[in-house]
Order: sequence, then structure tokens, then C-alpha cells
Amino acid sequence: MHRLRVNLELTSLLLDGEDKKSKSKRGVLPKHATNIMRSWLFQHLVHPYPTEDEKRQIAGQTNLTLLQVNNW
Repeated sequence: MHRLRVNLELTSLLLDGEDKKSKSKRGVLPKHATNIMRSWLFQHLVHPYPTEDEKRQIAGQTNLTLLQVNNW
């Protein structure tokens, strides 16, 4: 019984560590970049899907990668 409790505690600790690792990988975009993207979004509320050209323009304005713009 004691061995089972120890295994459960170790498993719990390992899972807690995984949660913290996955949360720490999330990046926070610069405020300036999110302001630009949010502004674009509010100007296009009817159809909030940027074209590939618009995504490239936003990436250039914000100094973000195209992937970061796509993921936002």
C-alpha cells in the first residue's frame, strides 16, 4: 500500500511538471504587435480573415513572422 501511494505521488509530481513546461512554452506577443492586429480585426469584423498579402503586410508592420500572425 505504501509503495502504491509513493508511485501515485511521483506520478502526480511528474504530471504537474509537464503542465508547467507546456504553459511556459507559450509566447506573449509584443503589445505593439497585438495592437496592430487587433486594429486590423476591428476594421474587418464582417470578414475577419486576412488574405495572404494582408498577413504579409501585418507581419512586416509588427516584425512578427508569418507563422506568428497565422497563429494569432
